[in-house]
Amino acid sequence: MYEPPVVNRFVYQVLLNQLEFFGHDLKIHGRIEDQVLLPAALNMEKKLTEMLSETAMMN
Repeated sequence: MYEPPVVNRFVYQVLLNQLEFFGHDLKIHGRIEDQVLLPAALNMEKKLTEMLSETAMMN
């Protein structure tokens, strides 16, 4: 995917490999956020809204 220049090839290769790992980790993070964190946050928001509505009706 990435091709380092001929000059200082080793340094660039290390950098590009790290960027490739970072890209992979970023994709995993995005999936976790989409599949776990966002649904949990939406569920908590819904519960809080319901609790606030019930409390408002009591007053």
